[in-house]
Amino acid sequence: MTILTLHGRLVHYFLALLMPMAVVIDHARIYAFQPQQLNVVRHRPKNAAVVKQSAVSLARSTTPTVPTRIQLQSSTSSSSSSVPTTTTDSTKPLKGCICLVTGASRGIGKGIALELGAAGAVVYITGTSSSDSTMKPQPSSRENAAATALYSTTEETGGPGTIEETARLVTEAGGVGIPVYCNHANDDQVQALMDKIQTDHGRLDILVNNAFRIPPGAPKSLFKPFWEQGAECWDTVHTVGLRSHFVATCMAMPLLQRAQQTSNNNMARPLIVMISSFGGLTYTFNTPYGVAKAAVDRMAKDMAVELGDSMCVVSLWPGLVMTERTKQTQETGDWDEYVQLPLIDGLVESPQFTGQAIVALAVDKDNGKRTGKYHVVAELAEEYDFDDVVTGFRPPSIRSLRFLAPTYGMTEEQRKNISINSIPNWKLPFWVMAMGQPPKKANQS
Repeated sequence: MTILTLHGRLVHYFLALLMPMAVVIDHARIYAFQPQQLNVVRHRPKNAAVVKQSAVSLARSTTPTVPTRIQLQSSTSSSSSSVPTTTTDSTKPLKGCICLVTGASRGIGKGIALELGAAGAVVYITGTSSSDSTMKPQPSSRENAAATALYSTTEETGGPGTIEETARLVTEAGGVGIPVYCNHANDDQVQALMDKIQTDHGRLDILVNNAFRIPPGAPKSLFKPFWEQGAECWDTVHTVGLRSHFVATCMAMPLLQRAQQTSNNNMARPLIVMISSFGGLTYTFNTPYGVAKAAVDRMAKDMAVELGDSMCVVSLWPGLVMTERTKQTQETGDWDEYVQLPLIDGLVESPQFTGQAIVALAVDKDNGKRTGKYHVVAELAEEYDFDDVVTGFRPPSIRSLRFLAPTYGMTEEQRKNISINSIPNWKLPFWVMAMGQPPKKANQS
């Protein structure tokens, strides 16, 4: 789940400076506006009516029968004995590519896996939520105390969805989904995962480090000061969410290097993606979270230095994402009580939106220029010209006026009839985002 908390003082300063002089284009008319004067119909992108069929829409049209792991393995046996032949196919641009998405039983990881599958890829899906209870191994002696504690609470901190379900949907979307039970706090299980990929395919074209463990008691526990959270929160988000990214990348490197050495017509170079957030730049949630995300961004930057132009290593920042957990907190009222950000049509991203960005990056022959940098998913959508395949909207970057104005500068009544696309898409500089302070609670002065 990605939930974003922005800087109140600087945001309001930004709005106060720009809103009075903002120019809004609505059809052929140009006029100046104040927030109180907005009263236009919500506008969808011109191509929203013909949005391409996505993995999620395909999933909704099928009977939800979860295949067994044996069935999935047998269905992929013909392609697992050797490296598949890559082909150039505009409808399946990643056909023949081997991908790994960690933490993909739900949320952003699941969305990424679905879009990679829709692009024709073979996708290994890891997680600890499995419908096959016999596949859960016991903790090994190599696990430290913190990892063992995390392992024992895996099911308690989970949610809807399983790795088998995601694998089925990936296959139905046009790819090949392969579920693998893997607790990324356990190095032995991660190595076993890489050994399986080596045996099946001998290479790895795309690695997406997405696995992240949310501390128990979220979202309430997320907003406590660091001295109340103590080491538990630190160990939780840093073991699975930071250390796990490093370990998986280290262990996957021989497979990635094999892909780099093998001709692949679909990709210029292997792609390593770290799923991060604006929390790496600006205060979000709490101290352990921010430190972890900042470290993830730095990891991508430094790995890119050591890898050179042989691979593309990027850190991605999704925006406000409507995951299963977000929906749960909405239903329980926890979202309004603790997060206190309105979820507005046109501003909220689907989990697949990040997956679309990864597909675009993977097939970009010039993606080497992006290596070592962090990229906002919504801003990649602008550059690569794609809308959210689920909603039909193109959500704006959360540092843009198009996001900030409705979220922080308007009342609920004013937002009901707003045309999102009529608000200028001006963006707050990153250096300003990095200087702010967390907003005060609604019930505070």
